Amino acid sequence: MKAKRLTALILALQLLLSLAACQSAAKPSQAPASQPPAGSSAPAAGPAAELEEVTIKFATTYAQGSSVAKAMERFKETMAEKSGGKFKVELYTDGALGSDGDLGELMEIGDVDMAVTGIVLIPTYAPAYSFFDAPFLYRDKDHYIAVLESKIGDGAREELKKANIRQMDIIEIGYRCVISTIPVHSVADFPSLTIRMPSSAPYLESFAAAGATTAPMAMSEVFTALQTSAVNSTTATVEQMNTFKFYEVAKYVANTNHFYTTLLWSMREDLYQGLPDAYKAMIDEAVEEAADYGTELNKASEAQMISDMKAAGVTFSDFDLKAFQEKSAPVREKFFQSTWTVTTQEEIDSIQ
Repeated sequence: MKAKRLTALILALQLLLSLAACQSAAKPSQAPASQPPAGSSAPAAGPAAELEEVTIKFATTYAQGSSVAKAMERFKETMAEKSGGKFKVELYTDGALGSDGDLGELMEIGDVDMAVTGIVLIPTYAPAYSFFDAPFLYRDKDHYIAVLESKIGDGAREELKKANIRQMDIIEIGYRCVISTIPVHSVADFPSLTIRMPSSAPYLESFAAAGATTAPMAMSEVFTALQTSAVNSTTATVEQMNTFKFYEVAKYVANTNHFYTTLLWSMREDLYQGLPDAYKAMIDEAVEEAADYGTELNKASEAQMISDMKAAGVTFSDFDLKAFQEKSAPVREKFFQSTWTVTTQEEIDSIQ
């Protein structure tokens, strides 16, 4: 009897297990709880999902249509894409918000959030590093950039942060030459020049030492100054000559190549530090990509710009660089002794 009851119990349990298996097989499969049902759309995910909207003012003195303005537009588009439209950029070109110096001040007080400016911000806010705005101090453009990206450049960037300016990257726009309304072939012609210069003491004094009369002036004012003969020359890159249309009123270019121009891409330090890490990562990547884009645009277009200027009647001429270097040498020596005390010519020369 006990054996029969045990056998019956086993059979009953087997029947129950079989029924349960059949019921389970009959049910439709269910997607895991973490996945939406097929055909439905999931909410946006990723680092931008929880971020609040941000709008910044981004300014430059460079003209709409220039390689700089196009790089700024690329940054705007990239940030919109990375942030799902949450990071908005208002662009101000053509000096709409002021000169480079004005933009530095506006970042300092928080009225402009990001800017592409000339190197002039370094001599303004970090005068001990104003050798970054000095003609003939570097072997070539690669040497200049190597120094700017070295620990010496880090020192300048730390000084800029004290003025609420975070220097993030650079755009290369080429060698600076002299464009004028009168022919210029050598320093012997410099006493005839009233030349617009950036408001940098090493720069001003180097040209004055060569005999020129210097006139500090914002780039946005130069066209009218040339047109009205307030000045008869300015230093500029080929890109600047084109975007500001200097070649329409000044028909002579002397290839002095006295300085390799890099623009500073900067942002308000307090704004950057106050942003979530996700935004910081997006900005860092977008700035690097857009700055490289601006540099490549300028390099690709320079030859065509020169061709267009020649077609418009501009004459390009070689220049006796050695005589210019010799006349400006005492200026550099003086500044190393009095102002550029954070480094030496020997240390700069040693950087590869």
